[in-house]
Amino acid sequence: MLAVANEKGITLNHWDAERAIYGLKQSGRQWGYHAADTLVENGFEPCKADPCVFRKMVDGVVVMIVVIYVDDILVAGSDEDCEELLASLNKKFPTKNLGECEWFDGCAIERDFEAGTLRISHAAYIDSMVKRFDVQSASRIPASPGVDLGPKRDDMKGGEWPVKEAIGSMMWVSTFSRPDVSLAVRLAVYVDASYADTEDKRSVSGFATTVGKTVVSHGSKTQSNLSLSSTEAEYIAAGEGVKEALLVRAVLSFAAPETSGSSIQVLEDNQGAIALVQNPLSSGRTKHINVRFHLIRGLFRSGEFFGQVRSHNGATRGPPNQGP
Repeated sequence: MLAVANEKGITLNHWDAERAIYGLKQSGRQWGYHAADTLVENGFEPCKADPCVFRKMVDGVVVMIVVIYVDDILVAGSDEDCEELLASLNKKFPTKNLGECEWFDGCAIERDFEAGTLRISHAAYIDSMVKRFDVQSASRIPASPGVDLGPKRDDMKGGEWPVKEAIGSMMWVSTFSRPDVSLAVRLAVYVDASYADTEDKRSVSGFATTVGKTVVSHGSKTQSNLSLSSTEAEYIAAGEGVKEALLVRAVLSFAAPETSGSSIQVLEDNQGAIALVQNPLSSGRTKHINVRFHLIRGLFRSGEFFGQVRSHNGATRGPPNQGP
């Protein structure tokens, strides 16, 4: 929603539903149903890809977008429409208007309307982490992508320091604003894989999905199977990236219908992986690949996405073979 609002130059409002989820253990679930029913009564419809996202359309045009996260409500729309909705919600449950959204779920939001930029950060949360885990004077250790700290050993003890809590806190930050520690709108997904560079020789898939120039989704995951080549590892990684991009496109098409039907641009640095997607041929080096990884081939043939080869230095080239 932040990416769409930024592209369209829409003001975001932050509302708080007071005393909405407290009382019984099932209160949160019932609040979710109640909030959704109330929005539907006001002419909104939920997104099938993400039931916490709602839109209101008038004459085929999206005039309002609402996102509910627990008891926080993010609203994009005109001042008149927002005031009308706020009055309606207050008849069902107390809702407070906190003004233009500058802070949401522990995340600071900074917008520059003239430059058309939006910046999110967790500086305050990171500062609290430093104090919580008492690492103000800790020595620096290598944290660059190329550093290999090696596998975990049973004889290495963590002592009494809360290792799991610290890692969990850093993972939470990495999923929102710091991936470096884990309207012509163009949807693109950058994919890559590290081939057999871990202790168990399993490759790691990585992806980053962008809308315009904004990264909206990213992640990495150790592949479940053992790849026999870098092409196979990158082929599997491309499939994981495309699956995530399909979800992003579904939500994007819901919030901005004018983007519906647009192809996903897949940027991959392995020509062999792109060729394997575009030319569904079986060979001695690829015939063993599990059929569940071939979803990407069908999506390519149906025009859901197109692939480009992007080198590590950022240069983009056309696909090695356009295929049928």
